[in-house]
Amino acid sequence: MFRVTYIILVAAVILPIAQSAFGQIFKWVDSEGYTQFSDRPRQDAQAIAIDLKDTGPSGSTEQSASVEGALLGPYAAFEVVSPEKNQTLRPAERNVPVSLIIDPPLLPGHQLHLVMDSVPIAVDQAAATQMSLTEVPWGSHQVVAEIHDSKGDTIARTPPVTFHLRKPLPPGVLP
Repeated sequence: MFRVTYIILVAAVILPIAQSAFGQIFKWVDSEGYTQFSDRPRQDAQAIAIDLKDTGPSGSTEQSASVEGALLGPYAAFEVVSPEKNQTLRPAERNVPVSLIIDPPLLPGHQLHLVMDSVPIAVDQAAATQMSLTEVPWGSHQVVAEIHDSKGDTIARTPPVTFHLRKPLPPGVLP
């Protein structure tokens, strides 16, 4: 009995997905004169074939990554790994270490730029993957790394990372 129920449940989930993958939509006019659309057939509905074109990356060097706000460009990997997303830091001083992954390493003619809260931050190009933000105000901040080409155009961007800088707690006090 369990096996039959399981098969029916799987079919009920997969069948609508499979139908929508073929791109068939049904159109009809209801009793009040409004045009209606559905992925489920009706007696008075007209089937409309939908062409599901491949909307994936076009193969250009400016492909969007799967993470919102990211742009990989000619890089296989480009992301902020420290601070971590939504990490709360309680440093003794208001310094925040930032670590990046760039693969392959920064290409000739490319420059790394760091942006915190929409304000550009100067970056030492020699230490491109490890840097420190100094005198960061207490509170929540967002950091994004960008790679610009020789013309100054952004060709790669990390997803934004939000972090929270809080005052250190006195000894013996838990957060």
